[in-house]
Amino acid sequence: MSVGDWARLGARVAAERARQGHSAASFGAAAGLSSTTVDSIEHHRKESYDPGTLAQLEQALGWQPGSVKRVLAGLEPKPVEDPDLAAVIDAWPRLSPGARRMLRVLATEGAEASWFE
Repeated sequence: MSVGDWARLGARVAAERARQGHSAASFGAAAGLSSTTVDSIEHHRKESYDPGTLAQLEQALGWQPGSVKRVLAGLEPKPVEDPDLAAVIDAWPRLSPGARRMLRVLATEGAEASWFE
């Protein structure tokens, strides 16, 4: 793998982490990784990581196993299939505007609270 491959991975990880609303520290904590490791990956400071580290990264990003290798090869990561999300996406076109609004509020507030657990 070349430096450019690791730079591509770092950019992709940083973008997805930011999309999820995490700092490097909060993402690292959620992934079971140190913020130093997350920063190292995002800034492509190394060209090799322990397979367990990459597996934790994939899981925290919502990627299927092997997705890091896919990104390093110039491909897109494969998202983990979520049957609940698929059901919502399938039903979305049939929902009334009010039902869509309620679902959006529930999802937004649920993401900010731990009362679902």
